[in-house]
Amino acid sequence: MNGVWNTTPENTVTVPTATTSVSLGPWPASGGAWSWTGPNGFTSTSREIDNIALSAGANTYTATYTISGTSYTETFTVTVGGCSTTNPIVPYIEVNGAWITPSSSAATVSSTTTPVSLGPWPASGGAWSWAGPNGYTATAREIDNIPLTAGTDVYTATYVTGGCSYTQAFTITVN
Repeated sequence: MNGVWNTTPENTVTVPTATTSVSLGPWPASGGAWSWTGPNGFTSTSREIDNIALSAGANTYTATYTISGTSYTETFTVTVGGCSTTNPIVPYIEVNGAWITPSSSAATVSSTTTPVSLGPWPASGGAWSWAGPNGYTATAREIDNIPLTAGTDVYTATYVTGGCSYTQAFTITVN
């Protein structure tokens, strides 16, 4: 969606508006033949269909993959309206000058660590705001050189895009 490929085990997704750019690209990428059908007479013989036209409500696209005379079919539904239940915020934390993508949005650092920075993704397409300890607020996506205090501090990022709001708490523990 919107230029970012997302591998998901689900074959359904909800997008906030019909202007959301959606592409479908199932695997395998070679070795057989693909055919698609969809709303409003849509057809294609490409494996990947890009920037598909969306209407309000459910948009169902059916992919058929044929190899060695056997066909396999999968249905993909893109629903326009409402907010996605998948949080698009991807944590990125900078500690001692190195950006990491932790498996969670938490980091434990030593008291000698240089200031920490938080720069979650996506980098464009929405508006960011932050709330943190001691009345801390910011409106940039990336907040740099967070002063470290003993114990645990929580910074909460809010990302608003397409009328939908998503939040992610970032926990920095100093030991």
